[in-house]
Amino acid sequence: MKRKLSYGYPLPSEEAAEIEDFSFIVGEIVVGEDSNQEPAWDYETPITCTVSLNADLPRILEESGLQDPGEPEDGKLPRLGVALSWSSSATKLRGASNRKELTDGSNSLDLVVDGQILGGTLSVKAIITLLEDIQFGDDRIAPSSEGTLLWTSDELHLPLEGSGTRFTMTPVSFKEAGVEPTDAMWLVQLADQMETPISSGVRVLVNVANPITKSMLENPNTPEAESWQQVLETEVMTLLVHHGVAGLRENDFDTPMEVGSLGEGIQAIMGSFFPNETPADLTNELPRITATMRAAVFNRKES
Repeated sequence: MKRKLSYGYPLPSEEAAEIEDFSFIVGEIVVGEDSNQEPAWDYETPITCTVSLNADLPRILEESGLQDPGEPEDGKLPRLGVALSWSSSATKLRGASNRKELTDGSNSLDLVVDGQILGGTLSVKAIITLLEDIQFGDDRIAPSSEGTLLWTSDELHLPLEGSGTRFTMTPVSFKEAGVEPTDAMWLVQLADQMETPISSGVRVLVNVANPITKSMLENPNTPEAESWQQVLETEVMTLLVHHGVAGLRENDFDTPMEVGSLGEGIQAIMGSFFPNETPADLTNELPRITATMRAAVFNRKES
């Protein structure tokens, strides 16, 4: 466990808990600590992560100040929660599994993440928090609010993809489907409602009737196809930010949106690439938005 900040209350030591075993399940492939098998992942494939966490509960309670060594052991002990937290390097989305009550000894944890909201590298860590508010009968310095973070494991990383677009592409003949303009290479469609799940809120139609697009899809591992995909991803990212500038009010921007929604994804992108700026700050800044997204995509180092 790595700690860089002072939280204002004591924290248990790194050795108070440890991940004994873990695995990622990608389709039918199990990827673990000792596995050399590469996952065959695509956006339609969810990822399952299972973790076995061994926790020394009395030590955690004592070292965090939640239980005084002199207190009777038969008293009511503070309840702690444990969960798996995840983040995606490409989509900038994050979330967590449902919290379970932490027990002394072995704790089995698992989560399932929809492949539609993933990309790049999936990072997972175990977190231990307070499961309830606590009131002490003395003036001790200790965490007391539900959800307070007590312990975090080192991150587990699962590389899902190398270069390539981070959004689901739907091949379609624009001419046959009546999509205008019929000779375009692609068309990006974004849902108007920010509450829409991002998996359905972002649609990238690629025109198989366009000779360039057809060639790139047929030869996806060439340098030309990689550049084509980077240009496409730059446009998608730029349009997402521009969509947020036009559709997010200041109050919405400061309020956490539903996990996995289009609005949350846009908030994450804007927070990553335009920190300390609001939608109003980015109005009429399309050239700067485009340049920033292009630099982010083309300069990205793959995990």
